[in-house]
Amino acid sequence: MVKTKNIIAALGVVAGFGVAALPLSSYAADPENPQTSSQVVRATVAQVFELTVTPNITISKTDISQTLAVDKDSANTSLEHVINVSGNAYSGYTLTMGSNNAYDSLRHVVDETKTFGDADRYDANINIPAGTSVAAGTSSWAYRMSEDALSQAADGIQGDYSSATWTKVKANTATADTLKANTNTSHTAFDDTVYVNFGVATSEDQAAGVYEGEVIYTATATF
Repeated sequence: MVKTKNIIAALGVVAGFGVAALPLSSYAADPENPQTSSQVVRATVAQVFELTVTPNITISKTDISQTLAVDKDSANTSLEHVINVSGNAYSGYTLTMGSNNAYDSLRHVVDETKTFGDADRYDANINIPAGTSVAAGTSSWAYRMSEDALSQAADGIQGDYSSATWTKVKANTATADTLKANTNTSHTAFDDTVYVNFGVATSEDQAAGVYEGEVIYTATATF
């Protein structure tokens, strides 16, 4: 018998112009006051998830409330999800992760009044694409995972990613990536932790604005 439970993490990126002291019209006619703008991309996730398949498996994610700030032509890798899977399913479980929709990119929001995920909420031509690296100068977002914890957390990061490689987040039209498969050969209770680190990078010409994406974690228990 198989039971499956999901948790969904919404990801948001915000880019904004830094100069707002005076309206642009007050600068435009005066050559002695050149206009400047500082563009910042920020990814914000504020989620709390805990789902239980009683009594055999529980999947939970730590509370997330942080801002992932990325300047243009820069990168930030400080966003982390800590996933815990516990239970006593006879033959263990498989934990997977991928995009929760047909898009693997972070899409640019143009209408905040529209429902999250609806096509008319976004500009389909502007995005931060999923990739296999996170490097300043190339717009991309990706993840890497670890089952090992740091002996001492640095900057809030708990997982040890020293030997981990960046992986592309897959759209839901593709097979989701397996983060962990525990076959529970001892047929006893288990309590596992997986660390997932996200990074976002931008190019020099990345458009300012809000970018959104969503990933879904799925734990499938077998008995």
